[in-house]
Amino acid sequence: LEAIPGVVLQEDEIPLAPTRDFARALIGTLGPATAEIAKDSNGRIAEGDLTGLSGLQASQDVALAGQAGVSIRVVPKPGSGREAFVLKDFPTKPGASVTVTLDPEIQAAADEVMATAPKPAALVAIRPSTGDVLAVSNGPDGANGYNRAMIGKYPPGSTFKVASGLTLLENGLTPETVVDCPATIVVGKEFSNAEGEVLGAVPFRKDFADSCNTAFVGQSRNITAEQLADTAKKLGYRELDLGVPVFGGSVPVTDSETEHAADMIGQGKVEASPFAVALASASVAAGRSVQPRLIIDPKHPEPERGEEIDPKAIASLRALMRGVVTDGTGSALLGIPGGDVAGDARGLRGQLTDVGQGGARPRAAGAGARLGERLLHV
Repeated sequence: LEAIPGVVLQEDEIPLAPTRDFARALIGTLGPATAEIAKDSNGRIAEGDLTGLSGLQASQDVALAGQAGVSIRVVPKPGSGREAFVLKDFPTKPGASVTVTLDPEIQAAADEVMATAPKPAALVAIRPSTGDVLAVSNGPDGANGYNRAMIGKYPPGSTFKVASGLTLLENGLTPETVVDCPATIVVGKEFSNAEGEVLGAVPFRKDFADSCNTAFVGQSRNITAEQLADTAKKLGYRELDLGVPVFGGSVPVTDSETEHAADMIGQGKVEASPFAVALASASVAAGRSVQPRLIIDPKHPEPERGEEIDPKAIASLRALMRGVVTDGTGSALLGIPGGDVAGDARGLRGQLTDVGQGGARPRAAGAGARLGERLLHV
């Protein structure tokens, strides 16, 4: 085409993900820098420059963009007989690649599932053995502008019973301990169960499987707010550094007996992102405090291993979470192939994707986690 008079070709590069919506909220977008972005860059970016506007494109812009070359020269006045000369050259620095842990197949499956979510939803997949983030997706279709999976702040509800349940198990309770589940219980105020459920005096494994609020509230007197916060922190409710904005959850320590009781069932002042809830289940699967990672540092490619969690308590909690599926509120997940699936009682509900050896495929509805190499939480 260049041989044709008048034809002008312009070379350019654009980022191409596997699909237009592939992890869009996480990867982010590019565009002209606004006046605010230029101001915050301390001179690195000028208004109108192509720059990252959101997600990884924005948080990793310094590495991705590199640095334009600059040459400072002295140019004499015309007719002076003197030649121009260079005072200082600042060479161009090409942008560096950023390697992330996303699994293209799992991410594509997650995006497919979330696209048809009937209500605002989020999905996070984590590999427990390494902490690698395999997928982060938001739905329904068109929800790419807000990465609720990582920065959303919500009361975790009964998903937090994983944390409070582990705290109880670390402090003397066993799955066979008989814990009463009445219709209501008063700890400063009256707490009740969903749909007026009453189990009576049953083993704690049954209280957990059926997500009995009053059983957990009644046990709040047996652990302190500090113990609950410390255990939740080990599981994942803490500040996190992933190289992209993320809310790791918050479990305030309280002196209020009532607030502490409400925190036991995720209805107090506890907050979590879907990512934090997924990380907690990943830590249960791994048996240690999983250190999540999204960006692989080429200088330190090996994942970081967190502290081990009480093996006996973790083994009991895994059994309790499996009981949610075999004998509790998560029975819809019982027939999913590819290994045992565990749940976290009544919590966030949505589509679960099977990522076993046969590939990633949409599966049945429910809230749960696969206690293996790959873990999903919806």
